Amino acid sequence: GFASTSRSPQDAPVVYFSPAKALSLSTQGAKGASRKRLRLHDKVLKDRARVLRGNAELRCKVAAGKRQRDEMRAVRVAKALELRRREGGALDIQRCWRGLKGRRRARGAMRRVVGELSEKVVNRLVSRAVKNAHRMIWMKKEREKVNESVKNESANKIQQYWAKRARESKRIGRWSELYQNRKEERRRKIEKRKEEWSLKMIKKAAVELDALRRAKDIRQDRDLWNECEVGQRVGFMEVERRKLNEVRRVEKVERERRKEERLEIEGKLEGMRMLGREGGGGGGGG
Repeated sequence: GFASTSRSPQDAPVVYFSPAKALSLSTQGAKGASRKRLRLHDKVLKDRARVLRGNAELRCKVAAGKRQRDEMRAVRVAKALELRRREGGALDIQRCWRGLKGRRRARGAMRRVVGELSEKVVNRLVSRAVKNAHRMIWMKKEREKVNESVKNESANKIQQYWAKRARESKRIGRWSELYQNRKEERRRKIEKRKEEWSLKMIKKAAVELDALRRAKDIRQDRDLWNECEVGQRVGFMEVERRKLNEVRRVEKVERERRKEERLEIEGKLEGMRMLGREGGGGGGGG
């Protein structure tokens, strides 16, 4: 039958089949797989066929569209010719075609139309064109009517829905009132919070302003200050704060310098004192 050989125990065993066994296996267990494969292939073919069919249909549609267009063109020319004939001029077919240069299909259509341009045919073509036009207009109107009715209907439905809701809410009026109250409360809270915030901002500005006033004499700017809005104030205050910071920095530097000087002087004095004491002591010993 088959032998299993493996290089090391942890490797999966490699299984060899004799040709006969392999064949029998392939016709047994593998049947499902092959069927699946066939099915897949079938599906692919079907898809391809569908695409092709779709393409063909599309081509037919396009062709039909073109035919329709050609017919319309033919109708137009027929009308022109008919008018000219009524006016008693010659049938200047050449001139009619000149506008359709290079449009072979259209010319074919013209030829078909013009070739049998008896009164009857022209009338038929023209009447058909007119009928089509009228039908188009009528259909458009109908569509509009339908749209209108749908619109109205939907409006009615909406109204009905809200009426129903109103009826229900009467039944649960208390709840809706509660809901409204809650809503109001929430709104009031938000308003209050907003007010508090703006007050806070104004207070902050005022506090900072006082600090600035104390720090620096800006009495002459007071009028300007009062004219400003809070927004401007904040900008103005930024500038002032920067100036103030600069002043403070300078002062700090000064302080540091003075401190150092003082320490130096103290150090010198201390040194002198020490020297003096030592000198005195030495004298006493001598």
